[in-house]
Amino acid sequence: MDRYELFMDVSGEINHLLVEQGKITLIPMDVAAEEEAMRITGHEDEAQLISFYENIIRVGKRVSTTQITPNKYEEYFSSYLEKGISVLHLCLSSGLSSSFSSAMVASEMLKEKYPNAVFMPIDSIRATGGMSVIADRMIANKEKGMSIQENYEDIENLKHKVITTGFIDDLDTLKRGGRISPTIAFVGKLLNIKPIIKITEDGKLDMFDKKRGQMLSMKVLLDLLKEKISPDCKKVFITHTNEMRLSNRLKEQIIELFPDVDVEILFLSPIIGAHLGIGSVVVSYFAK
Repeated sequence: MDRYELFMDVSGEINHLLVEQGKITLIPMDVAAEEEAMRITGHEDEAQLISFYENIIRVGKRVSTTQITPNKYEEYFSSYLEKGISVLHLCLSSGLSSSFSSAMVASEMLKEKYPNAVFMPIDSIRATGGMSVIADRMIANKEKGMSIQENYEDIENLKHKVITTGFIDDLDTLKRGGRISPTIAFVGKLLNIKPIIKITEDGKLDMFDKKRGQMLSMKVLLDLLKEKISPDCKKVFITHTNEMRLSNRLKEQIIELFPDVDVEILFLSPIIGAHLGIGSVVVSYFAK
């Protein structure tokens, strides 16, 4: 089998144990909260993530995220390629970020320098838990002995079957980010409205529905899952922005419906969570 390693932008989530075991490596990204700069590595523990959401997002600090440049990708992956280790790398959706286009530029630069190893970026057309679903599959494929090309082709075929839906609780963050107007935010808070979101087929964020209250919003996510989940799906990811209570409740409901499905709860990466705000819950899985 050809020698290769798996990587993912830190905008997706994965169990820390898999990272510690060297099954996948996360590429850091930067967040700026007003005058405070932070590097998100994916190694943040629960206390650090809670602090981010409570002390930065909840208090209303303006947050911005930076993109990974082609030069950064080239610099990072050169240390692997020069040793003859090929790279399969999962990027944040091209519908949300320039990550994939930067990786493709870097790939062209790296081809000439390292002809004996390859750098293969994948446009996940997903984010957060959707990337978790794909990364989990990438790891399983490699452990089955798939070559980098076989793994790449399998992911390219299956990534379109990943569903990611969620609800947003924090309308103030959407208002600060310019995604909704101050008037809509005010009325929405008054009426306890929760936007229901999904990642579209082309990898963009779409607010496709709205419900009053968290319980009705969770019911939408659960009803969609019951309708869409593949009979072959063995794992569902719930990602959240410091909303463990509802995440655990959703997990219990999913297991009650599908006892053989493994449900994993992860904190949503600050790279994406900074734009969704505190209290969001997202569910991701393979569809029929």
